[in-house]
Amino acid sequence: MELTEINTGNFAKLCHVTKKTLYFYDEIGLLKPIRVAKNGYRFYDVMQCDKMATIKMLQELGASLDEIQSFFRKDVLVEQAEFMREKRLALDEKMKLLEKRKCELDFLIKRMNEFIKIGAGTVFFETNEAKRYGIVDQKLKKHFVVNSIELGMQYGVIIDEENLKPAAIFYRDDAGEFIKEAGEYVCMFQTLEDGRMLENLAETAAIFQKFGGSGFIYHEDYANTIPEANGKHVIKLSQKRGA
Repeated sequence: MELTEINTGNFAKLCHVTKKTLYFYDEIGLLKPIRVAKNGYRFYDVMQCDKMATIKMLQELGASLDEIQSFFRKDVLVEQAEFMREKRLALDEKMKLLEKRKCELDFLIKRMNEFIKIGAGTVFFETNEAKRYGIVDQKLKKHFVVNSIELGMQYGVIIDEENLKPAAIFYRDDAGEFIKEAGEYVCMFQTLEDGRMLENLAETAAIFQKFGGSGFIYHEDYANTIPEANGKHVIKLSQKRGA
């Protein structure tokens, strides 16, 4: 037996895989032992750890076993390099998505904690920087549906102060045409039944006016993250002071 030759159990430990995995890879021809003894025992060369490391890396990148087998069948190094380049590009896209999801989680955790701390029906104030938003429709009909699948986690409805009716749906977009102005905003959380999100606006608008609120009222939908046990949902209303 060569000094670099080890049995299945030790090779499995060395590569942090199970013997069952090695048997399967042998069966499909992905990673075969260098020798099979008369008694059926399989032996591997420690240098095959490098191939196993590549297999595991490609699996972690989402490659199927068929793709991995195809990679090792490529005789031209240029083709193998191209395969790796494609996986690298796919990884870039996945990392962008993960970073987006991370930002969304940070946003959701922040606003859930805000509601836990403040609760419904309490006036509070926020100082906000100017933010850009995209606009879905400047002339909303009586019935409309907005959701986070289409618009992302930060969306809501702009309410016309004069008639207290929806003027537009907005969603977070750094390149959007609508700018929510910087300044101090008077705010309030409310819990309402689903489908009745625009009730109590007149009462809320009157309260905001007492604290210097004027201009558009922003109705931010929290329903997708903070459902109440009693079937109600959380919304956040805000209006700029001294607009």
